[in-house]
Amino acid sequence: MAEIIDIREYIKEHKLEIASFIETENPGLLRILEEEKIKAGLDSAEIHLMLPEDLQDDTNPDIIARVHKIKNNDYEITLYPAAMKSGRRSARSEIRHEIAHIKYGDLDRRLPGYLKRVYNLLVEEPRAKWYAKGY
Repeated sequence: MAEIIDIREYIKEHKLEIASFIETENPGLLRILEEEKIKAGLDSAEIHLMLPEDLQDDTNPDIIARVHKIKNNDYEITLYPAAMKSGRRSARSEIRHEIAHIKYGDLDRRLPGYLKRVYNLLVEEPRAKWYAKGY
């Protein structure tokens, strides 16, 4: 029989941290998102841009940005604090990178686990990086 645990205790005990994200109202970032959606031909897509509630929260310093498909034609791009730090690619570049994954159908591709990782490494990520650079 499975043991019932208190999730708050489990998080504390294993020193896990959970960042909280909210949809941004930053006009500059929203303008960039709209411009890049149009350039990618994704005008009709609903794309939400999420930022950590606390922009100083560097819970996941190795993660820059992610994109998730919520439902058909509805996506969520999450920018982590590392995306906003100087010395990294610009926020526009990170948004473009994640939009490339939407544009090229990377979120819809169904492959077995090992093949998905190889395809992601050899095709999806290089293509998104090139797209983010404007090629």
